[in-house]
Amino acid sequence: SLKKGMSRSRLFCPASHLWVQLQRHSQSGGLAAPRAAWRVQMGLTPRGVDDVGEVTRVDARVQPGKRIDRGAVLLAIEWEGYSISDADELYHTKWESITGTKTLISPFDAEVSGLWQHETISSDSCLIEMIIDRPALQSASGLVDEQAYHEHVRVGPDGIFAPKEPEWS
Repeated sequence: SLKKGMSRSRLFCPASHLWVQLQRHSQSGGLAAPRAAWRVQMGLTPRGVDDVGEVTRVDARVQPGKRIDRGAVLLAIEWEGYSISDADELYHTKWESITGTKTLISPFDAEVSGLWQHETISSDSCLIEMIIDRPALQSASGLVDEQAYHEHVRVGPDGIFAPKEPEWS
C-alpha cells in the first residue's frame, strides 16, 4: 500500500509480471472539489519480457476515455519465437517455432487515459495509462512491493526466452 506523502510508487503484479507506476493526480469532478486519484502507467517487468518473443501485434482491448472493471483484459500481445526442442545424439540443436499471446489484465477499476504502440517491447515500455481513485487502489488485488516481487521471481520459473545456463553432464 502507499505510504503517506509518497507521490510516486511502483508496485508489481507477480501473476502477470507487470510493473505498475503510481503518481498522484487530482481528479476533477465538475463543480465538486477535486478528489484524490492516481495516474497509473503499466508495462512488463524484465521477467515478463522473458515470456514474449518477437512482438507481431499488440491488440488493445480497451479504448482511452472508457471506464473498465478490475479483471478486464487490457491488451493482448501476440508474439513468435524459437525454442530449443531437442538435441540429437551428436548434440545438434533442433529449434521449434513457437507463437503465443500474453494478455494483460487490469488490477483496478479505472478509466483508460492512454495506450502506446511499440515496435518492440522492453521492460521500460509503458503500454497503458489509467486514472484510478482511492477506492480502486484500495480494492486492487494481486499487487506487491518490489522486494516481494523480486523474491517471487527468484523462486519462480524462468521465462520462455530467458537466457539459459548450459547443462553440462
